[in-house]
Amino acid sequence: MKLFKKVLAAALAGVLALSVLTGCGSGSGTVDYTPQVVKALNNAYAEGEEEITVTEGDAAMKAKLKQFVSKVLTSGVSFDGVTDEKGILQAITENKELVATIKEMFPTAAVGDPTKPVYIIGTAQIEQPISESNMKRYAQEMLNRPVELNFPDNVKDDEYDDGSELTAAVTTVTINNQVYLIGLFSYQMCTPTNEG
Repeated sequence: MKLFKKVLAAALAGVLALSVLTGCGSGSGTVDYTPQVVKALNNAYAEGEEEITVTEGDAAMKAKLKQFVSKVLTSGVSFDGVTDEKGILQAITENKELVATIKEMFPTAAVGDPTKPVYIIGTAQIEQPISESNMKRYAQEMLNRPVELNFPDNVKDDEYDDGSELTAAVTTVTINNQVYLIGLFSYQMCTPTNEG
């Protein structure tokens, strides 16, 4: 019985410490929704005119997403008054120190180099329970207003083609007691093809 009480006390202390570290109503990376988002986006692209295939990111990409979320939540960015995904992305991009840290995490993309894809981040506020139809909407919302993390400054639209593959890693984050999906997506900047 004494051992049980010690284990219980240690577990409660761990939970308390974790809640203190994550701050006021903020937490990260609790649920991996990557497979559901990949399925939803593939279904959406199949219904549309774009020929894009979405694949699930590997363990390294998922680790990069968790690192990104961790950096955001421990950076001191103020999410006071933030009530939607647009506010989250705005708060992140306005913090110069955090933007510099993110640039270090994601080296500048390069045309024709598969080892240097473009990374984008997207968010969607979870307003209703996750279902197949809601996930489709959330997945599309993440890609409607993404922020490019490492797009090269000196590349013009006619100097590359978007690749036909999109890779995704998706988790959840809680900010101001509201749960959001946060997705890290990548695509290749392909050498343009001459159509004529």
